[in-house]
Amino acid sequence: MFQGGASALLDLPWLQAAASALTALSAVVGPSFSLPSLQDLISKPQGPLSSGWLSAIPSSDHKTLNNFQYRHAVAECLGIALPHAIVTQRCTCGGEVDEFGDHYFLCHTGGERILRHNNMRKLFFRVLAEADVPSNVEAPLHSLGITPTDDSPNRQRMDIYCVIDGHDYLLGVTITYPCRPDASTIPFHRTVNRRGAQLPGGKAAGLAEKEKIDKYCPAARAAGFRFVPLATETFGRWGEKTMDFLKMLAKRKPRPTSIPADEDGAFRESVIKHWSQLLSVELTKHNAFQMASRAQRAAAARGPRRAHAFPEDFLPGGKAAGLAEKEKIDKYSPAARAAGFWFVPLATETFGRWGEKTMDFLKMLAKRKPRPTSIPADEDGAFRESVIKHWSQLLSVELTKHNAFQVASLAQRAAAARGPRRAHAFPEDFVSRGPYRPHTIPASVL
Repeated sequence: MFQGGASALLDLPWLQAAASALTALSAVVGPSFSLPSLQDLISKPQGPLSSGWLSAIPSSDHKTLNNFQYRHAVAECLGIALPHAIVTQRCTCGGEVDEFGDHYFLCHTGGERILRHNNMRKLFFRVLAEADVPSNVEAPLHSLGITPTDDSPNRQRMDIYCVIDGHDYLLGVTITYPCRPDASTIPFHRTVNRRGAQLPGGKAAGLAEKEKIDKYCPAARAAGFRFVPLATETFGRWGEKTMDFLKMLAKRKPRPTSIPADEDGAFRESVIKHWSQLLSVELTKHNAFQMASRAQRAAAARGPRRAHAFPEDFLPGGKAAGLAEKEKIDKYSPAARAAGFWFVPLATETFGRWGEKTMDFLKMLAKRKPRPTSIPADEDGAFRESVIKHWSQLLSVELTKHNAFQVASLAQRAAAARGPRRAHAFPEDFVSRGPYRPHTIPASVL
């Protein structure tokens, strides 16, 4: 962040122009369309590991979001209403549901919350393995010589037990929602405390860390263990103790021999970034799953018609691309084959999911790309993967640019048909490029 911080950023001319554009657009589309403030847009992604899903390259399933998961993450980040959240206005627990779906992140009904916790625990198990730290999950406290504080089933075992440099560690995973009620005694948290979202960044994660420490640390310390709470807020802001623990693990990860010693710092930073993307994407996936599952279950309780209001969101990833490939093959392949040609459909879904035949073709091309002489033969596989990654970035960015251009152009043309005032609701979208294009002529002098 440049000098002056977020407050100075709000004074930039291009952001002020964007503010007026948002106001004008809101007047055009009406009150049913919820727009975030500029302060929200700037502050939402802040915090340790909070936006790893935005920088993750979908090179594997562990770093890939489908269309529904990505739309959901963007909507939650920007504070945009979620249409599927109000398929019904009441949860199965009796709590009220609004267009932002906060209640579904608070309610303890169903098994989605437990599934999310267990998958995040499994991911930390993988992080420990990458740092060359052996570990065990769901270790019974009695087997470790620790007496639980009470008979609660949830206090009889620890999420992860590991040994680092001769020290015994106990790790407890917890996920908290910033808008949970203060000191709520209601099991299902039927109310939403929106004031919690206005607390300083990381406050909820810090409170969750303290709660875990108060719960487990005294007994763990008395038995000679070190306890570390792995606490995160629902949308990815991790607690300070989690960050300190990940930094410690990053120092332990063996550096490949191909990376020189003077680049060790950059290597450790890349390890943290890699882990942050894994954790952020996994959390984002389960946020979308939890919201959709609970909304659908609440809708099903009111009748079958509502339960099937959004089934397409659960279609297998790549289904549309596969159908597009088949359509192209049926259209061109017979004639091409008869003439001795091979036909390959290069099919993609609107938001960047490529078809299998396209991926196979790109992999074939990557094998043909000459490997630089500076890259040793034993790293050929990594080189081919980097080529695929580079091409995927080019294709994805180009597609994203044209998606935005298409929507804006069609919207502006439709607005122009309704009058000149509407046509000029957002002209700066086609002129100003913000701080990333410093030599662009400002909109005010055009």
